[in-house]
Amino acid sequence: MINFIKGVQFTISMNKHYFVAHGVDVDGIASHAMGSIKLKPEHIFVDHPTVLAELKKLEQKPKGDIIVADMSFSGKEPIYEVLQRLAKKHNLQAIYDHHQWDKNDPSLSLFKTYRLEQNMCGAEIVRAEFRLRDDVTKELAVLAHVSDFQIKDASEYQTAVNLNKTILLSNNGKGPSLDRIVSTLAQGGLRQLEIDELAGQYDLETQVAKRNLDQSLIERDVEGRLVYFGFSHPILYMKEASFHLLREYPEADMVVTIFTKPPVKGSLITYIPERNMGQIDIPGYCLANKGGGRQDGGGFLVKPAELKNREALADKLSKGLKAYIK
Repeated sequence: MINFIKGVQFTISMNKHYFVAHGVDVDGIASHAMGSIKLKPEHIFVDHPTVLAELKKLEQKPKGDIIVADMSFSGKEPIYEVLQRLAKKHNLQAIYDHHQWDKNDPSLSLFKTYRLEQNMCGAEIVRAEFRLRDDVTKELAVLAHVSDFQIKDASEYQTAVNLNKTILLSNNGKGPSLDRIVSTLAQGGLRQLEIDELAGQYDLETQVAKRNLDQSLIERDVEGRLVYFGFSHPILYMKEASFHLLREYPEADMVVTIFTKPPVKGSLITYIPERNMGQIDIPGYCLANKGGGRQDGGGFLVKPAELKNREALADKLSKGLKAYIK
């Protein structure tokens, strides 16, 4: 179990702050909201396919403190090179994450402090490091944890699900902006987002997307394991699409969801049911393919041109996975 802690807890400086965190799920947005409460920063919403480009943009911004949450850079040499340049202009203040990292990863040495724990979600780590004790951030941390670890029997689960749907709707340009969501959550206005209504709108959008995903399935045998490859519209995004496939096709040992349109073009997610936990080196495979993740799932990149021939892409990915099956 990863549990790396370095440096001291975060202290506020008078510099401008840039808060870089996932902008596609409850954990990332909750982390942003906590950053808003503590720092009033400029929010940089990122995803694994976009993080490199967004970090490069920071090179052109005024000098400030950069805080990263809910994002792994482990093993990503291009990102390390950008971070090296950023460290010369900005102050790489802290990184708080829960994905799998190499303890000796050079990216960590560029930050003044870091805390990496896989048994906590990103928002919980941020709350602890920022010494936030209020009820608003407590509620956000619970929602993030329930969402990230899929604790379906928790009383907060449906609220977490609906909030995540609201975030996904925003990412597809059909809901409130991410800045508005963060601001509202930071002010304790979870219910002001009208997430039940927005979740209903999301459900209507996704019904069609799920039917198309089901119709796109390609089946492959990978070292004796049944793997389904599905091609999805980004309205479903990573976890939602993969969980749908696992619910509908429980016979699968593994599902791979490939997203075919912006903003996640060329990215995919893998997920393994508990019966196969640890038998496939998901983090290793993802890191080798310009991505990252944890033992139960992760994301990595494919070339957009490869989407033109889905059968050939499924063959290529199947061949690549063989080396990571124990």
